[in-house]
Amino acid sequence: MRIFVINGFAGAGKTTFGSFVKEHLLSQNRKFLHTSSIDPIKEILKSEDNWINIPEEAKGQLRALKSRITTVDWDGETKANGWRDKMSELKALINEQFPNFIHEFCLKRSTELGKDGILFVDIREPEQIDAFKSYVLEIYPDFEFKTLIVKGPPSKEYSNKSDRYVDEYVYDIEIDNTDRTAGLESLQELAQEFITQHCLSESDSELDIPLS
Repeated sequence: MRIFVINGFAGAGKTTFGSFVKEHLLSQNRKFLHTSSIDPIKEILKSEDNWINIPEEAKGQLRALKSRITTVDWDGETKANGWRDKMSELKALINEQFPNFIHEFCLKRSTELGKDGILFVDIREPEQIDAFKSYVLEIYPDFEFKTLIVKGPPSKEYSNKSDRYVDEYVYDIEIDNTDRTAGLESLQELAQEFITQHCLSESDSELDIPLS
């Protein structure tokens, strides 16, 4: 399996880039999944009726950590009123108390992909990128693991730690999406180049992956 940690500021084009990669890979019958280290945090901040992927044995401790951040359930949509900060704070607490919880959550979702699958995982914090890499390669030393950043137009600075240090990491791959005048076709081409260079083995490097 090939695992790519994908990073970039909000609005850089990570989700769109991932959707183009998925589209191209699925056209070649290759399995792809794009998940995020913030997904379990968002789930925990919602009401417990929505804790679909949270292990039963962890709910009590996670409930206690959540109560230290907020006593109000998130509606799953609102981004105002400091919810972005609450996500960052809860994530930091969980990483401190249960260092492998988010790693396990993300990796568990990859089991359906098989040995030739491609997994994208959004992770903001440099220290958590390294922690996830160590966790994955300790369990699955044969997996290929790389990091990439999608560079968009200059973005505003964010106050929470999760966003603050996005640029302070040496990534294996850089996707330059700074020129928005080129339109989405340019990002499609970047996705195709990425697949050719980083997602194909020698045996299928000659495959033609057409643009949509």
